Amino acid sequence: MRADHRTDRDIGGKLSALLPPPLPRVPHAVLERKQRQSGRRQSFPRETNHMPLKRIRNNLIQLGTLNGSLYLLDYALRKLSAGRAYIKRYYLVAQPVQDRPACRPSTKNPVVFLEPGSPLASSFPRPPEVIAKRINDGAHCFVALSGEEFAGFLWLAFNAYDEDEVRCRYELADPQHCVWDYDVHVEPKYRIGRTFARLWDSANAHLSRHGVSWSISRISAFNPASLAAHGRLGIRTLFSANFLCLGPIQITIISAAPWFHVSLSPSSRPCVRLQAPKCANERSLSRN
Repeated sequence: MRADHRTDRDIGGKLSALLPPPLPRVPHAVLERKQRQSGRRQSFPRETNHMPLKRIRNNLIQLGTLNGSLYLLDYALRKLSAGRAYIKRYYLVAQPVQDRPACRPSTKNPVVFLEPGSPLASSFPRPPEVIAKRINDGAHCFVALSGEEFAGFLWLAFNAYDEDEVRCRYELADPQHCVWDYDVHVEPKYRIGRTFARLWDSANAHLSRHGVSWSISRISAFNPASLAAHGRLGIRTLFSANFLCLGPIQITIISAAPWFHVSLSPSSRPCVRLQAPKCANERSLSRN
């Protein structure tokens, strides 16, 4: 009996090592809402169970059947290919620019606009050459501070944006009224607080003054915490974009033009033209 128990633990440990790590935890209320929407009646434990089958089930519950299955397939591909093969799945989304702040400004914890040559850039969790390229490309950056300490940032691009994780270019169909937001980052110790909201309040105030009504971006379909956080901001889903990368080969399937694309080199990439929603009742990300 003892030998059998040890064998079971060994098999379970090996299987667990092959599975992806647990996803970022989503508030229990979100899981309960997903349960009601799917018609399932089983109860969900509040504490994450890391056993292999439980982990798979939790992934599928948080992400849904399609996204959860692709997430597991992506992890398996990365393991088997030593990172040379993987899957990226994004939602291309549009967020309405709000004219009312979500929280009151803080003089002790301000959000400032990054000026070229600012010493704040030295504390950014990104390589200096990446920051320099963004500034040279004309991107705008809003920096959240806690006292004098860096707490987070938010970047805005205009006209077009070249994807940095896969080969793809996003072009804004109406650059006068739309921007592209990306790399919204909050330092871990400030994620339970108002830093995220203060960043967006400052960005929204800036965009509203310049007549911009929509901010477009992409969100990983494999990040339930980000999906939940952005869903509360009234985001609308435009379409999904899927990228299968096999070494130098990239296969793109998008639910909008150009629909399908095969890239064999870094110089070949699909170009997606992004149009903001025409009305406020377009489907919400939280309902997806």
